[in-house]
Amino acid sequence: LRLGERVYDEKFHILTAPSLFIPDLAYYRATCELRSTPICVAYLDIDDFKQFNTLYGEPRVDRDVLPKFMSSLESHVYSHGHAYRFGGDEYTVILPNMLSSQAIDFLKSFQTKLRELTYFAIDKRAEVSVGIFEVSENSIQTDREVEERAAFAKNFAKHNGKNCIATFKDQDYKDNAVYVVQN
Repeated sequence: LRLGERVYDEKFHILTAPSLFIPDLAYYRATCELRSTPICVAYLDIDDFKQFNTLYGEPRVDRDVLPKFMSSLESHVYSHGHAYRFGGDEYTVILPNMLSSQAIDFLKSFQTKLRELTYFAIDKRAEVSVGIFEVSENSIQTDREVEERAAFAKNFAKHNGKNCIATFKDQDYKDNAVYVVQN
């Protein structure tokens, strides 16, 4: 088993390209299963991102906000897993060998880091809503279902306070999910 050659997102070249997310997830699921360790997938979304674009304009946000935000995410995740850019304000993170309780603490510390992050001539601070799905070694979900459950948890976080973390606890189906929100 090997990770594929690293390819970075085509616009900023800071985070891993989204095309590697599924192959990387398959790799980490296999290697974590061999070690009987869990893996967490987190889905992050910048809260009220449209306000950034409305207040400062998309070119300025692309130049002054997003590169600094993504660099902060990359440095936070460095040596713990991989971060992927999925869109202007959506990101995923793979955290191998991490329980959801550990992933919550890890991503809370990222939220704290964001509160201290400043941008050139921009007063607004970025906050993120986060959804986490823990994959156990005997999980039956496909890689796409894992991604989907992390996204469901992120949507739950966005609709229940923003700047918080929600976990998807039920392994079966989204309608039966139990979410736990951490502020």
